[in-house]
Formats: sequence, structure tokens, C-alpha cells
Amino acid sequence: MERSFGLVGAGTMGKGLARNLLRNGFALSVHDIDASAVDRAVGMGAKPANGLAGLCEATETIGTCLQSIDAIRAVYQGPDGLISNAREGSVLIDFSTGDPAVTRELAAEAEARSVHVIDAPMLRMEQHAWEGQIVLLVGGPEEIVERCRPAFEAVSERFVHCGPVGTGHIFKILNNANGLCIHAMYAETFALAAKLGVDLERLLDVLSNSTSNSAALGALSQRIVTGEDGPFFATEVALKDVSLFAKLAADTRSPSLLSNATREIYQLTALMGYGDKDVVNVGAALRRLALGEEAEPER
Repeated sequence: MERSFGLVGAGTMGKGLARNLLRNGFALSVHDIDASAVDRAVGMGAKPANGLAGLCEATETIGTCLQSIDAIRAVYQGPDGLISNAREGSVLIDFSTGDPAVTRELAAEAEARSVHVIDAPMLRMEQHAWEGQIVLLVGGPEEIVERCRPAFEAVSERFVHCGPVGTGHIFKILNNANGLCIHAMYAETFALAAKLGVDLERLLDVLSNSTSNSAALGALSQRIVTGEDGPFFATEVALKDVSLFAKLAADTRSPSLLSNATREIYQLTALMGYGDKDVVNVGAALRRLALGEEAEPER
């Protein structure tokens, strides 16, 4: 694979991709609707691209790191999108958490133009992306995945080839829904404990040293007690991830009782004003309800 790379989306997770591609000798071109994100990447050594078409002129390997399905469609499709402007033989890698059905649709549309679309969503958080310690879940033909190996190894601790196009996103959705469901249960537990007047630090100690312990408790839900807002993972993004799980279940006529309940919790949290705040605020929202607090969250 050529040692050049294009990146669409250099924000929360994308800035880490940019940093590590540059650190590993890639010539990087960047596009983002947020000018400050582009400026930050340029400060690290990247070149600003002249829109999506300019990015396609600069390189045959382009990654996208976007927050919504609508944003993914907007970047990939249409006369100004990546698929229409990419050079023949180009590889477009979606690092976002996306809908596998949409990914397969984009891949089929790209194939008609001799362009390849594969998925490589990321596990772990912002700091891991910055340090090159993420895990990539890759879906695509083996020969295309191998072609992208240098870039994957530049930005990640390891990558897992999950299967054909779309399976990376399937694995990511299954993973995220489990973690978010566990986190929601911890949030309910601490909300009830607060209503009962339980010492929350002592409860955390008990949970951490019992069969209730989990990676989610250490990495995410422990912050329910402290109220710490970082590392940042927006509630509205969590809602999208759980909704994708519920959609997969509905599309395959599989039961999804817990995922639907979990989705309602994150939707409720977003409706209470926490949509753009860190997912730890699921605990704050449930505690407000449990304690009968009507005040709006601090903005």
C-alpha cells in the first residue's frame, strides 16, 4: 500500500488516527467540516485537503471517522462524495461505528466504479486512539485488508479480520451494546443506592470485588460515583449504537428485550438534556429521577 493516506474526520477519535499515521511515516491529507480539527492535524504535519474531491486526488487510500449514519452517507454518496470522486482501485475505510447494511450498500455502489469500501470500526476510547492502542474490527476481502495492513498497524495495537464487508460493524455493534447495557444496569444500581442512602464509594468497592465486577465498572461506570466526564463518549452516540443493535435484531427477527430496554434508558437520558454530554450522565439522569430532582443539568 502506498504510504499516503486521506482522512475525513479528525475529531475525538480521528485526531489519534492522524497522529499515528504521521508518526509512522504516512503522508496525510485531512478534511473535516470543523476547521479547528483540520488546523490541529496540520499542526501535527498533515496537509489540508481541498474538499472530498481534493482528498481523492491526493491519495488512493482514505479513511472516514464520522459520528452518524447520515454523515457517512453524505461523505460517501452523491456527486460530491468519495465514491464518485475516488480513483479506480482506491480503498475507502470506514472507521466509524456504522450500520452494516449501509456499509454493504456503499461497498456495492463503489464496486461498480472499481473502488473498494471496507469497514474497520475502533474499540476503546479517545486516549487509546491517541496512543495507537485501539483494536480495529475489520470487514472486507482478505486481499484488500492485507493491502491496508500498514495503515492498520500504524494506528492500532492490533486488528481483527472479522469476515466480509459489514462484519466489522456487526462485531462492533454487538460489543458496544453489551458494554452499554452493563453500564445502564450499574447506573440504575447507583441511582437506587443513592435513594437508599447507601455509601456509594463503599458500594463501588463491594461491586469491584465480587462477581458483579467487569471491565465496564472499571473503565466507565466507576465514574458514576465521581461524576467525572471524561474520556468523552456522547450519550447520543451511545443511543445510536444501541439502536443499531436493536435494528439488527429486528431485521433478523431475533429477541432483543434487554437491548430495547437499554435503548430506552439512553433515549431518556438524551431527552433529559444529556445527549451531547458524556455517557456517564446516564447515572446522573437516573439519579435525578430517583431523587425527584427537577433541575436541568449544567450546560
